[in-house]
Amino acid sequence: SGAINESFSDVWGEFVDLGNGAGTDAPANRWEIGEDLVGGAIRDMSDPPAFGDPDHIGHPNFVAPVSNPNDGNDYGGVHTNSGVNNKLCFLLTDGDTFRGQAVVGMGINAVADLYYEVTTNLITSSADYYDLYDALVQAAVNEGWSHVQRNHLYRACLAVQIAGGGTTIYVDASHSGPEDGSAANPFNTVGEAMAVLNPGDHLFIRAGSYPETVTLDLVMGLIETDGPVTIGP
Repeated sequence: SGAINESFSDVWGEFVDLGNGAGTDAPANRWEIGEDLVGGAIRDMSDPPAFGDPDHIGHPNFVAPVSNPNDGNDYGGVHTNSGVNNKLCFLLTDGDTFRGQAVVGMGINAVADLYYEVTTNLITSSADYYDLYDALVQAAVNEGWSHVQRNHLYRACLAVQIAGGGTTIYVDASHSGPEDGSAANPFNTVGEAMAVLNPGDHLFIRAGSYPETVTLDLVMGLIETDGPVTIGP
């Protein structure tokens, strides 16, 4: 949680720096922190390893959870591990291809609004990076992000290794009774499922005909069960 809070400080500071014309904001160093200090920059949010910080959870510089936080382990990576979220913010804002994931940037304003929603309404002081992922997913829904934007959020989170395994949603046209998308109470229509799906989720559709027009534009697992499925009017 300390790394997330520390990274939020980087994020807000850099968003301000990118937008207020202060400091040296040339393209080559627009994501640096402290670029005008006498000793030079102390972090690069676009390339955290350049200053010894990890850019994804599996990076060798990532500090694993510790039972004895102290100065020797950066108190559990409170500063070092902020590189993960810093890289994520860079990907979401400017876009890039990182660890096999091609991410299109959403720009400063959209990403700043996303993180404002996370920090003010959705995340707690005890959150870890997987909690951050859940909060970002919900914030994207709250902020009205399109499916395309939410797909890129998912790809960016995959790239820095904070994305969860997703939820499984079920659809069965023959089901009668309560509907909540669970295996016991599946939705009757694919459209109902699409209204609650997030990128990375898995959609199981029971064999049958679904006479509806649906745009399947989320990054998701799509599985037919018990036979072929036909979707369309």
